[in-house]
Amino acid sequence: MAEWVRRFLAGEVADADGLDPAMAAALAPLAESHEHHRSRLEDLDGYLTELSCLFLEYSAGNFDVHLRMRGEDHTDAVGLGLNMMVEELQAVTQDLSVARDAALAANQAKSTFLANMSHELRTPLNAIIGYSELIVDDLSATPGAGDTLEDVEKILRAAKHLLRLISDVLDLSKVEAGKMELEVESVDVQGIVADVADTVRPALGRGGNALALEVDWTPGVALRTDGMKLRQTLMNLLGNASKFTSNGTVTLRVRRDPLDHEPRRVYFDVADTGAGIAADRLEAIFDPFTQERADTARLHGGTGLGLAICSRFAKLMGGSLTVQSEVGKGSCFTLTLPLLEGAAHAPPERLLMERPPGATVLVVDDDPVAHELLRRHVAPLGCEVVVSSGGIQAIELARTLRPSLITLDVFMPEMDGWTTLARLKSDPIVCDIPVVMITIHDDAQRAYALGADDYLTKPVDRRRLLEVVGRHAGDARRTVLVVDDDRDAREVATRMLTGAGFQVVQAINGADALEKYRSASPDVILLDLMMPVLDGFEVVHALSADPDFRTPIVVLTAKQIDETDRARLAHGAESILSKGRDLDLVLSRMTDLLTS
Repeated sequence: MAEWVRRFLAGEVADADGLDPAMAAALAPLAESHEHHRSRLEDLDGYLTELSCLFLEYSAGNFDVHLRMRGEDHTDAVGLGLNMMVEELQAVTQDLSVARDAALAANQAKSTFLANMSHELRTPLNAIIGYSELIVDDLSATPGAGDTLEDVEKILRAAKHLLRLISDVLDLSKVEAGKMELEVESVDVQGIVADVADTVRPALGRGGNALALEVDWTPGVALRTDGMKLRQTLMNLLGNASKFTSNGTVTLRVRRDPLDHEPRRVYFDVADTGAGIAADRLEAIFDPFTQERADTARLHGGTGLGLAICSRFAKLMGGSLTVQSEVGKGSCFTLTLPLLEGAAHAPPERLLMERPPGATVLVVDDDPVAHELLRRHVAPLGCEVVVSSGGIQAIELARTLRPSLITLDVFMPEMDGWTTLARLKSDPIVCDIPVVMITIHDDAQRAYALGADDYLTKPVDRRRLLEVVGRHAGDARRTVLVVDDDRDAREVATRMLTGAGFQVVQAINGADALEKYRSASPDVILLDLMMPVLDGFEVVHALSADPDFRTPIVVLTAKQIDETDRARLAHGAESILSKGRDLDLVLSRMTDLLTS
């Protein structure tokens, strides 16, 4: 008996064969019950397998499959509940999908709106700022125009403030939408610090503040980062320090981790001796539209966007922006960036312009700033500029190069300008070369007595310099092709360029630009992007397709430029500038291209 039960439970026998009839009759109900439960367990195993498969489908996001009904109350109740739950999840998923699509469409619409608004707002602002700067230049040289000049300067300041506000809002929107791109390049840290310092000194001076620079950096070594964002961040931090400090000191400090420190970082500290920030406000000041006090905007202006943008730029560059402050003692903002070093580009020793053989101007001055200013001023005339820092070298260069014109300073080491002038005019090889004295010393009578052909005093008036150089060295003026469908933008650019000494040819769209390029053979092209008939992208593509095309293109646009745009312009445009920038910056970039 015991052996039969063992074999029965093991499934080796299924009935009572081999047992006596009485025992078989007694065990029959047990056998039937066992068979029933075994069948139910098999059904349940299949049910659980089906559930497992369904949950795999659900986890993959497929809610179209349902649990089949088996006609059994205890399993169908579970299946009915599960199917109802799945149908509800399916409905919620569809709603979420619709909401997601709507959000993506809204985000795309916002990006398109911001791009269009950027163009539509910056284009008229560019005209306002451009014309205002031109009027300020004209009024500055007009006696008795003080009141009018002051009014126009107010218009100019307001327009630039509005442009900064628009730019800040667009920058913040791009960063938060993940649309802001990083443009890593080799950055001259000492050059950026010097440029930023020169820019903020006037504002600091108006508040009675001194600027201190403490730069720990190796000359000739570049920092690999986004130079434009670094410059913008430092400008913003120094601007804030200037606003909240009076009769104090603002310090810009650059320091680095030691060589054995990993990972190495570079730190830009902007410290001031101003009012300081309360401890409970330190975290909030990096939030958009947040300022240190409720009356800050009324007292100092601004929107509270600057620090928010700086903080996001810092994160985008792989670093951080932090602050330490004490009320009544001042604040110190620290921009921390990864220290990735590279080789800096060495400046050329001679400033030569790529052009056909023609007039050469020898600039003799011991001040490198004077070299740069003269180079920029005479660039529109198409002259080659060679520089010399002293009289002895200048005489040797004059005999070797036979320049068309020599400009000569008075105060120089080794040999001053008077002695140099006398030796030049007594040398039969170079005595016939015109010499223009350009100096801070006011002694024109002595200069003419020694043989000078003209005499100009520093600071030099640009129009007067162009007239003098053109008269003595000849006038092979550089031609700029200005391409823009907006008439005001064309006129502003034309007045700026002609005032600087360039000749200008205008084109009203891309198709017109291609025709004017073929007929005028310009030395540089100033190009808008958003134009009818043929846009700026198509112009760049058409011109750069010619293997002989060498004319530099400067893009000046109100369009928000993204990575795709930059890729389309990469092989044709030398520089991309935003409309609304200072006209001097546009002019400076064009001059750099002509003299590089």
